[in-house]
Amino acid sequence: MVRIVHPDRSTCLGRPRRAPFDKVIGTCTLRTLGRPLLAQTADGGRIVTPYGESFHPYSFLVLDVADGEGLGHFTGNPAFMWARQQRGRMAAIADVYHREQGDTGTTRINPYDLARDADAEFYISRKVPGAWPQLVPGGEAAPGEATYWLLADDEKSWAAVEYVEGRDEFETEQYGPRRLWDEVASAVREFDQSGRPARERFGLTATPEDEFVWLDDPANRVG
Repeated sequence: MVRIVHPDRSTCLGRPRRAPFDKVIGTCTLRTLGRPLLAQTADGGRIVTPYGESFHPYSFLVLDVADGEGLGHFTGNPAFMWARQQRGRMAAIADVYHREQGDTGTTRINPYDLARDADAEFYISRKVPGAWPQLVPGGEAAPGEATYWLLADDEKSWAAVEYVEGRDEFETEQYGPRRLWDEVASAVREFDQSGRPARERFGLTATPEDEFVWLDDPANRVG
């Protein structure tokens, strides 16, 4: 039996009266499975759903369930709307940035390198939850420039990196209770030190008590 998890209903709780299910298919992006979906999947069953964090929500999670626990990997490049109960990244830049004066600095991390590297974004998403990036090119007025924004889901923090073509160092500014660029820069360093692992090397373990992402082996938790 197949159960479709739909974003416009209270389906993050599943359908306990009809459980257990051999297959659970999500049609919206989840940032956490939660105990109900796991509990309602039969032993030997499978959960397939879009899954992610605000920074990178573009993965399928394929999770096999046995003895009440799930083990799976990430794949694909889906683009689904969020489950209503778990959605984030709904704000525009103007909803978060109000021309406050932030703390300034510099970085040698090229924002275009981040924006073009889905593996890096996936890794960062596990280290920097509740925040998302937006790269805004300078357009005709400034074709060789761009601003790389980081915006917190709670709309309390922001950061910006000012890209200028031909430079290898870029100005940064960040504001709010979170230092979002510092968080991202730290995650980038860890990603590089880990050998820049591809997303397919990451997996997820879900139990009734816990849910976590790992690299290569469940003993090596990430985030």
